[in-house]
Amino acid sequence: MLLSSIQKNYSFLSAETPTYWPTDPNKLPNLLDFFITSKISPSNTDIQPSYDLSSDHTPVISTISTTIIKRKPKPRLHNAHTNWQTYKTEICNRVNCDWKLKSCEDLEIATTRFTHILQKAAVLATPERKPYVPVNNIPSTIKRLVALKRKAKATWQKTHAPDDRRIFNNASTKLKTALHNMQNDNFTEYVSTLKSSNHSSHGKSRRCQTDQSGQTQTRRANGLRVMRKRPNYLPDTYRRYSSRMITHSILK
Repeated sequence: MLLSSIQKNYSFLSAETPTYWPTDPNKLPNLLDFFITSKISPSNTDIQPSYDLSSDHTPVISTISTTIIKRKPKPRLHNAHTNWQTYKTEICNRVNCDWKLKSCEDLEIATTRFTHILQKAAVLATPERKPYVPVNNIPSTIKRLVALKRKAKATWQKTHAPDDRRIFNNASTKLKTALHNMQNDNFTEYVSTLKSSNHSSHGKSRRCQTDQSGQTQTRRANGLRVMRKRPNYLPDTYRRYSSRMITHSILK
């Protein structure tokens, strides 16, 4: 199956976590459940494990969308701007040492109260933040390259050896190449959806003219490169005008 998938250019999608949990303590968990796809962008898929079933196998659920899937941020009570001194003071002021802890019911009540105290103290010590904009779902290949780059960088910073520096540079180059290819593929797919019937191409071209950022210029360069490679992307959107037609319109 592996050889056939490589020959037909299939993709493998998984949750990147073990899906088989053996009862034998001498055996290690293994990843046995995954998806094989063809011509589906990893940015349009989201795979999550399901822990509802009580079995040695963890099923995985795949969500396939026509658009890029957004990841919701995990809820957190604190952030980098949390005032931990205020957090400590609030806990000390709210905790009552006279709570009864004689029975199981008393322990449950005290645990619930203490949990609420921790939550309220974290809310008071943490300033309000602007709403977080969900980021795009990053493909697993990019995540793997980022992890390899971080590991190589940490190793090189500890040893400062030439071989470790070479490994770090190699991992950084692979990550940059993969990001560049992903941006080109996304832009190619985006350009292929533009049509003249719904005037989507004209609105986007006006935005590109008004936006002078470096990202837009990069996309323009990528777009020109894509258009040169595949000139049949927008056959009904743009028409070629001869020099006679342009001269005639100027004289008018």
